[in-house]
Amino acid sequence: AHAKALAQWIQSKKIDLVILDPVFKSSSGAQLFDSTKPLKDLLPLLKQVQVLSPNLEEARILSDSQEGSFKGLLKHLKKDATILLKGGHQKTGAWIEDSLISQKQYKTFRHRRLPGNPRGTGCRLGSYLLSYLLKGFSLEEAYQQSWGKLKNHFKNRRL
Repeated sequence: AHAKALAQWIQSKKIDLVILDPVFKSSSGAQLFDSTKPLKDLLPLLKQVQVLSPNLEEARILSDSQEGSFKGLLKHLKKDATILLKGGHQKTGAWIEDSLISQKQYKTFRHRRLPGNPRGTGCRLGSYLLSYLLKGFSLEEAYQQSWGKLKNHFKNRRL
C-alpha cells in the first residue's frame, strides 16, 4: 500500500528521476520490509524508477531468482532504466564490483573495498548519484564521481 501511494505521489508531481535503494534488512539484520512477495508489492513504485540500486541479495529477492536474472528485473522498471548492482555486501576479498545494467549495457566497476565496516554506503552512494545526475552528468560519469566522493567521505571520517 505504501509503495502504491508513493508511486502515485511521484506521478502526480511529474518527477522524472527516481533512484530506489530497496533496503529489506538493516545492516544489523533487522527486517525492514515484511512481504512474502516484494516484487509484486513494489511493482507500482518500480515502474517510476530510473535507477534501482540493490545489493546482490536485494536484487535476488526482487528478481525472485537465485541466479539473479537482472535483465528480467529490468522489464518491471521504466523503459530506459538502469540497475546499479552494488557488490560491497559480498564479504570476500579486498575488491568489490558494482555493475550498471540496462537494456543497452552491462558495465562493471572494480574498486578497493573501503577500510573497516562502514555503514550507510549504499544510501550515501544513491544520494551522491542523484546529485550528479541532476547536475547533468551521464550515468557512468555520475557513478564514478559518486564513488570518488563516497571513498573520500569514509577516508576523511574519524573511525
